[in-house]
Amino acid sequence: MLNKALQEPTEAIADSQSWQSRQMIQSVLHDLNSPLSLLSCVRNEVKNWNSETSELIILAIQQIEKISGEFRNSQPVLPKREPKEPEPTLKIAPPQNTQVILETKERNFSAVSEFIKNLRRFKKMKQLEYSNLTIDLKIEKDLTKNSQIRGSIEGWTRTLSNMVNNSMEAMSSQANAKIEITLRKIQNPESKSNYLEISLRDWGTGFEESLLAQFNSASEQQPLRVTSTKSKNRGYGIAQILRWITETNSTIEFANCADGGQHTKISIKSDGLTF
Repeated sequence: MLNKALQEPTEAIADSQSWQSRQMIQSVLHDLNSPLSLLSCVRNEVKNWNSETSELIILAIQQIEKISGEFRNSQPVLPKREPKEPEPTLKIAPPQNTQVILETKERNFSAVSEFIKNLRRFKKMKQLEYSNLTIDLKIEKDLTKNSQIRGSIEGWTRTLSNMVNNSMEAMSSQANAKIEITLRKIQNPESKSNYLEISLRDWGTGFEESLLAQFNSASEQQPLRVTSTKSKNRGYGIAQILRWITETNSTIEFANCADGGQHTKISIKSDGLTF
């Protein structure tokens, strides 16, 4: 699949990119293809995998295929070319379903039930990635009844993965690292709006106080102004997390714990949660 893309670059790329740019794109696609080929070989050649490990390998292959497909199908922006001769202006009426498309894109809700299924798989994959990690996943009962959350499942999975990676850097010296992830429904007492709350707790080095204030005050109007948040051998990745929080109109709160580690809470606007 990727080999074909390497041999047959799109006309848009051929027209608008230099030879050096095409070489760079091919190099990136090759890098994407390498781990995919390796995983496929392992999956097909190695015998006696248990069902859980096989499922996780298949999920990893699917994720890499999805990322490489999105990259391969993206089209570069072509330079605007002025016509040699004036062309008549055509008045084209907008499609009748334009408003519907915009509203669907704006809402972009995902089913909580599917999110939870994906979260259970995510837990298994992270525990395989970090052999010294135990994730304690706590999910409130009756959480999935006809409920949705704002944002894509892939987006929230990437955000949680970033958070877990940050926590593992903070607990890099621990032989047995533990993370608690809790899902529960909450309600704003003033607006009566319903939210899904995701909280993550670790027992690492915690946040530096000087950075903690910046994290909690950052917003779309006042973005994070630090170029690097690495501290005490910890890469927070907070800028990427905050960007997704802003895109989904969610809220996030960071805090250090008295007995060590940190506690992060995310509130996601939900539709269908009942109390």
